[in-house]
Amino acid sequence: MKANLFLRVKNNRLIKGSFILLIGSLVVNISNYFFHFSMGRMLGPSDYGVLASLLSVLYLVSVFSGTLSTVAAKFTADFFSAKNFGKIHLLIKRLTTKFFWVGLAVFLIFLLAAKFIAQFLKIESVSLIIIIGALLLISFLISINRGVIQGLQKFNHLAINLSSEALLKLVLAIIFVILGGKVFGPVAAVFLACLFAYIISFAPLKFLGKKKFQPIDKKKLILYSLPTLFIMLFSVSLYNADIILVKHFFSAREAGLYSALSTLGKIVLFASGAITQAMFPMAAYLMRRKKNPSKILKQTLILTSLISSVILILYFVFPKYLVMILFGQQY
Repeated sequence: MKANLFLRVKNNRLIKGSFILLIGSLVVNISNYFFHFSMGRMLGPSDYGVLASLLSVLYLVSVFSGTLSTVAAKFTADFFSAKNFGKIHLLIKRLTTKFFWVGLAVFLIFLLAAKFIAQFLKIESVSLIIIIGALLLISFLISINRGVIQGLQKFNHLAINLSSEALLKLVLAIIFVILGGKVFGPVAAVFLACLFAYIISFAPLKFLGKKKFQPIDKKKLILYSLPTLFIMLFSVSLYNADIILVKHFFSAREAGLYSALSTLGKIVLFASGAITQAMFPMAAYLMRRKKNPSKILKQTLILTSLISSVILILYFVFPKYLVMILFGQQY
């Protein structure tokens, strides 16, 4: 019986995919939280508040990137189920071409509005806003590649890509701050890490270059993208808009303290992200083949609930202790 149970777990694609992404997600989340915790300690509440508000602007505007990634993953999963690799090749080409120009336009807007954004967030350096604008351009492009990798269910490559970006960001940020970069250091680290991840994201997609283009339905692409955009906008606003508003209306120190609290709260939201990342392309794949994905949904709900519950219990039992360990006495 134990052997049968082991084989069932071993052959369960959701569990296998989730496990690979869970390992990658653990590396990403631990690296990201070490990034925030180390920057919080090294920069202090005031400068950390500046960094957190800049990253919140990035996350809020990059809702378009999240939409792109979701759309790319969904349609790639559909095409992959029918082995239409030529359609996947054309999907990458069209999305990359169009959103390069969209990203360039966004960067130019940030360039022109940099002074106004800096004043709103009470930030002295305009160059920080410009770097965030350039980062948005890259985020549009990398989200397309990652979405396709996810749709192809190449979870090991996706995990490696996400992990390498997070680790490089952490290491470079610490080095740059030690060298005296202050807030500019971690912002530059985020930019360089994202650029590196984009370059290596082409490796698992090389085989698509040999496939001849096959036509895709633009109308379906647009009809799916619009509601996805609104869903992403509301969900990302839920955990980023508050930090931007706090940075505008409160003092630098209070904004830094609030940002630290927000970071702790987001752990609950993102700790189970690997499970939903694995579930999405699998569910789309099954739907395309006219199979019921409800079993995968139930497994996802159970695993997500378990992980979230453990973190919540820790927060209720050890609140002060966790804040002291992660951010230090000054928080």
